[in-house]
Amino acid sequence: MERHSGKLKLLLKDMACITCSHIPYGLFQITIFFVIACIITLLVIAFYMQKKWRKNWDKYRCSLTAIPFASFINPKESMLTNLDYCVKKKTQPMIKAYTKYKLDSAAASVIKENENAIKEAIKTEKTVNEAKEETKSMFSGLFEIFNRMLQIFKYSTHSIQNLFFKIGAIIWTLYHLLITQINTISIQIAQFQRLIVVVKALAILAAGAFLPLIPLSAIMIALIIVIDLEAKAAEKRAYCCFTPETMIDTQKGKTSIQDISLGDSLSGGGTVTGIVSLLTPNTPVIQLGANTCVTCDHLLLNNNKWQHVDELFLGNYSKTKFTNGLMCLVTTNNIIKSGGITFRDYEEVRTEDIQCKIAGIILQSLNNSNTHLQNLLPKYELGERNNCLPGQTKVRLLNGDYQRIDSIDVGTITSCGKVLGIYKCITKNIEWFNVNGTIVSPRVICKPSPQNFVINKVESKGSRFSSDFQGWSKAYNIGEYSPISNNDFGYHLILESRHFELENGLFVRDFVESDDEIVQDFITKIVLTDLNKYYNEYLSFINNTNYKTNYQNKDSKQFINKGRCPSF
Repeated sequence: MERHSGKLKLLLKDMACITCSHIPYGLFQITIFFVIACIITLLVIAFYMQKKWRKNWDKYRCSLTAIPFASFINPKESMLTNLDYCVKKKTQPMIKAYTKYKLDSAAASVIKENENAIKEAIKTEKTVNEAKEETKSMFSGLFEIFNRMLQIFKYSTHSIQNLFFKIGAIIWTLYHLLITQINTISIQIAQFQRLIVVVKALAILAAGAFLPLIPLSAIMIALIIVIDLEAKAAEKRAYCCFTPETMIDTQKGKTSIQDISLGDSLSGGGTVTGIVSLLTPNTPVIQLGANTCVTCDHLLLNNNKWQHVDELFLGNYSKTKFTNGLMCLVTTNNIIKSGGITFRDYEEVRTEDIQCKIAGIILQSLNNSNTHLQNLLPKYELGERNNCLPGQTKVRLLNGDYQRIDSIDVGTITSCGKVLGIYKCITKNIEWFNVNGTIVSPRVICKPSPQNFVINKVESKGSRFSSDFQGWSKAYNIGEYSPISNNDFGYHLILESRHFELENGLFVRDFVESDDEIVQDFITKIVLTDLNKYYNEYLSFINNTNYKTNYQNKDSKQFINKGRCPSF
């Protein structure tokens, strides 16, 4: 019993020692509360920082305290994505700086090498220049001798050239003096142009007999023949025109023909309705007065009679010049005045019946036959304005492309040759016709492709066309009336080939229409005869005393415009 009580005391003593080593119950509670308070404080701070970082995420996203909580602060972006962004942001400047350092080092090395190369090049250039100077000093004497020889040769060439010019001037003067005297007889004998050429050649041979030296005579004859042929060829290309510098008398005073515009009023009483511009290299013209130069085939009024310039014996009152360009006008009364001289305009023709005769002979010569009778309508034939194309008409060029006719210049190369001249006119009240899809004025002579040819209009019972007709014809005979609007100006071209190609395979004759010598002689003869006949009747009328009283009350313009197209 005593032994068991001793054990119990010993056990209670041990338990008392164990109880004394544990934390008291009050201290544990304080610790728990402190931890909870810290957690709450941290949560509050975290919530505040989250709002602050989210509000300015770009500024704080790379902060060390914000990186672990990236997905919590910005749910749209994961922590890894934000970490990758921050790493690149921190490392890229260092990489750039390092790269720049390396590149600068490499560039400095290259620049240094280039500087060395430049120094070597400069050194080489100095060596070459020294060698050049030595060579130059060696050959300077030879160069001086060679230059003197060139100067002597140049002077000799000019002297010889001047000598030949003087010989040519003497030959030309003798030729014109002799031919002027002989032409009076030769023109009466030779009624045709080819016979006139033969007679002039005989006259030149006669002129050579007066020269003392036979070789010089032969040279002179050869030169005169060449000059005469060139003059004839140039004269054939002239087309009754003025030089661009010729002064024309207008209602506002004297104006050069190249400065005249469509619609200008001339002192002759007419209005400009058309302008012709031509490229004519080295063409001879006759100067009549200080500011008037015309081609030899131009008509002027002399002693109440219309004559060509080359038919007049002007003597010292004229001289021959050469020009590379010509111009002419078409007016409402066919009159142009320059330097006090009255000229016909480009149109020349006065009446519809004369123009129909001209059109008939041109068509007959073009088709080489009279088997295809064609209806000629006088109302369309008179007036150069009826012989034009709208500005939007497409002309085929040499390379196969098409270009608007109102943008074509003199010198343009078409599929049918070089453009030598351009005609521009006022197109008010023109009746247009559609020929196989192309709009043209009524008087234009055209020829469609055989596969496209369709006769749309034949107004005369006597007009006959075979089913395989492929010849040239007037637009109003094979086209369909097709009025167009907003077309104030018309255009036409002049070519060496006398025709050109439009769209849809349509070929048209150029503004001159024909260069056949027989046809041109026919036109010249009937036009001149008609003009002088009309003018003589006009003078007889106004000089008749029985009509003087009535004439004073009449407007003279009714005689000037007699027979002209009423739509003008």
